[in-house]
Amino acid sequence: MTVISIPASLQGNYSVSIGAAWPASRAKTDPDGFSGNGLYGFYIYTGTSIATLWRVFVYFDTSSIPAGAVISAAKLELYHTQVLNDFSAWSATLLSGMPTYPHNPFDMAPGADWDLDANYTNGGGQLASVDMTIGAYSSLNLSATGISWINKGVGAVTKFMVADLNNDVPNINPGVLGSDAGNRGWFQTEIEANPPLLTVTYTSGSAGPQSRTAEVLTQLGIL
Repeated sequence: MTVISIPASLQGNYSVSIGAAWPASRAKTDPDGFSGNGLYGFYIYTGTSIATLWRVFVYFDTSSIPAGAVISAAKLELYHTQVLNDFSAWSATLLSGMPTYPHNPFDMAPGADWDLDANYTNGGGQLASVDMTIGAYSSLNLSATGISWINKGVGAVTKFMVADLNNDVPNINPGVLGSDAGNRGWFQTEIEANPPLLTVTYTSGSAGPQSRTAEVLTQLGIL
């Protein structure tokens, strides 16, 4: 059994911040801009007239995992420097648009890499905000579906979207509390010193002892 931790090879935040309320902001199929590599996070900010959404896109070079490997467990590890729950607890969820989405470089055209509804599938695993630890890595454990998304072998790249499970993915208006505004959910993760990690546990997938014995006996003409 082998355990390998792969640092993100590329990551970035993109956001919709058009000064519009839900559902107009959520309905956009292209982002307003790139929010940088140094700040790795997600949030929904709601006010009386705006709803700003951030989504995270992260890429891993998984070519070091053998093509025939059998993956038994995997987790996305994020080193949190800040976690906010102004109104309520929330969860991050892992989505895949592979093999096409997201591109590298990121395609900001309408209907392309930002378009969650058209191009991504949910179900890769979840991490609740209450389980995010400040000043340490927190683990988003991949589901069986998420594990099946991990690409292996020569040239393999695995890429994910991380988005809000409670409001963004199901397109449910988080609303506002009177005239209040605040962060529905937010995590900020250090990039340079503590990059996002994809930690994978796998076996080589090679033949077991009994199979190998039978193979040798066959070669010797005994079987």
